[in-house]
Amino acid sequence: MTNEMKEMKIWISQRDKKYRYMLLDRMRQDCEYYLNGHECVNHLWGKTEEEQIDYMVEKFQSYPALKKAIEEEHYTYFLA
Repeated sequence: MTNEMKEMKIWISQRDKKYRYMLLDRMRQDCEYYLNGHECVNHLWGKTEEEQIDYMVEKFQSYPALKKAIEEEHYTYFLA
């Protein structure tokens, strides 16, 4: 993990819950766009596929209530 990625994770963790949730949904939308034929990594919020997934998993796991509200398969679909 790069220093830039570590710093970004810290910055994200300091944002309020609403912002983190909106960011998670933005990442989900980016993945859908990417997987639906626009396979340019520049369309992802993360700089690489791995970073995108890492950020998404971390954010998803930080929302226990979200895990109940949204089926986990919806996000694990992007990890397959």
